Amino acid sequence: MSGWFRGAKIEEIGREDLKEFLSWTFWEGRTTKNDEEELEVYTREVETMVGAKRFKPGRGTAKGLRLTLDPIDMHCRSLTWYLVWDDAHSSICSLVLICP
Repeated sequence: MSGWFRGAKIEEIGREDLKEFLSWTFWEGRTTKNDEEELEVYTREVETMVGAKRFKPGRGTAKGLRLTLDPIDMHCRSLTWYLVWDDAHSSICSLVLICP
């Protein structure tokens, strides 16, 4: 459980957080009113597997992983940076292989 919520403790995970995570996991975050009953069943199953009587109602302080929805922090680098890195990396690998 804590791996899904970035190392958070069970007490920090709210029931709505768990439902949101399960919604993303099984429906890509696109649950409808028709899916609510099935989502509730999955939520109870996770509670049973974890051994928690119930997660606290509402939202907690934990933030779940949503790999396809969370923004990606990207950095632009010039071609020169990659050429220098490749040359340095090749030199280091050569030294390691030559000097046991």
